[in-house]
Amino acid sequence: MRVGFIFLFMLLGLIACTKDDICSEDTPTTPLLVIEFRDINNRLNAKEVSDLLIRLNDAEETVVQQSVNDTIVNLPLDLNASSTEYSFILNGSDTLNFNTDVIQFNYEREDIYINRACAFKSVYRDFIVDLSEEINTNWILDFEILQPSIEDETSPHLTIYH
Repeated sequence: MRVGFIFLFMLLGLIACTKDDICSEDTPTTPLLVIEFRDINNRLNAKEVSDLLIRLNDAEETVVQQSVNDTIVNLPLDLNASSTEYSFILNGSDTLNFNTDVIQFNYEREDIYINRACAFKSVYRDFIVDLSEEINTNWILDFEILQPSIEDETSPHLTIYH
């Protein structure tokens, strides 16, 4: 009899779940910034960055590089601020011949309600890029904002030419 009550209770629990009670893995969440790297001399050609290291300019200099492949990286933007600053380091593991360029990404964040289980996701509007001029030569020679709003990760938002 006790087993029957437990089974009935579990069955009622499963029936009571609605679609909004479970956040599917397919549900779009806050997007990452998608950056592609291209050749400055032939802007149509993708170009790998030698030994790229990307660090968040925070107190811990957190290493944050999520490569999709050799020419595309995905980076998170700060959800609690209107800007995020990264150091892009060419030859990052070479302690003598590295070259660091600092980029600040500025944006307006908008929270969008998804559903009860997934809650909110953030999207970024009015995306602006500020490349700091270095005392030495910048290895990042130019950039192009492809999408001023960052709503998904289906295509690049920014192209960096080097």
